[in-house]
Amino acid sequence: MDFKQINAFVNVVKYKSFSRAADAAFLTQPTISAHVISLEKELGVILLNRNRGEAVLTEDGKKLYSYAVELMNIRDEALREVKKDMREDIAGVLSMQVSSVIGESWLPSHLLEFREENPFVRFFIDQSDSDIVENNLLAGQGDIGFLGKKPNAALGSEKVLTDPLVLICPKNEKYLAMYHKDKTISIKEIIGENFIWREEGSATRRQFEKEVEKLGYSSYQWGMSALLTHIESIKKCVEYGLGISVISKISAYENYEARNYLIFKIKELNMSRDFYMVWNKNTVLSLPAQAFRKYIHDKVESK
Repeated sequence: MDFKQINAFVNVVKYKSFSRAADAAFLTQPTISAHVISLEKELGVILLNRNRGEAVLTEDGKKLYSYAVELMNIRDEALREVKKDMREDIAGVLSMQVSSVIGESWLPSHLLEFREENPFVRFFIDQSDSDIVENNLLAGQGDIGFLGKKPNAALGSEKVLTDPLVLICPKNEKYLAMYHKDKTISIKEIIGENFIWREEGSATRRQFEKEVEKLGYSSYQWGMSALLTHIESIKKCVEYGLGISVISKISAYENYEARNYLIFKIKELNMSRDFYMVWNKNTVLSLPAQAFRKYIHDKVESK
């Protein structure tokens, strides 16, 4: 066995797919498959069942997997120990799980700055909602994550950003009149309006519903005109007048001068979201992940 074989096997199990494991490692799918097949031939057992694109551990695969993870962790620990007193360029793939808001509006500039300092690091970024980010990290997928809710206690975490939530509305006659009068809006003024929301796992949606319920309102008092999975799609739909939406301020003001929607503060609500950098406590972070976590920590501390 060699580390390329073991790493390929671990990645396929983590991502439950040969194609996603290949993407995460910046390799081709045939290369990943070849490594796993070579390992299976060497051991004389089948480690993974290939079923309709999904890779599932066999009983022999389950026996090997924990040892394989431990071997990779020991290798990383050894590399870290040997290199800790050396000035050497950090290289490798940094795999991240990120929620939509922070992934689209906050993270890219940090990736650029980190990459300028560490040109041999490549990024694999899987974007989803906060619940999926959390579950994926707990399942061992990804080195570091960013999400918009208080994380599971099994994850290590550090708060990196607090951002208000705002209401965005189309630039039609009704909302333009309100905007020119006052850039705030009352809940009573939007009762019955059609909302554009993200999926159930969205922390923004969950927080808005929780806050309005505290004031005696029900989420059923608003209609739902669309349910979307991406923030950019929500903003486009608001621009075209399909409905209104509550989103993070950092996302709402991104490229705002070119947007065709209005941003309001809801008078009765003082909503904000905390965003966290998270990692699995039971996983030894790769050298690129350790460097990036320190980079983000230093950025947050300096503010």
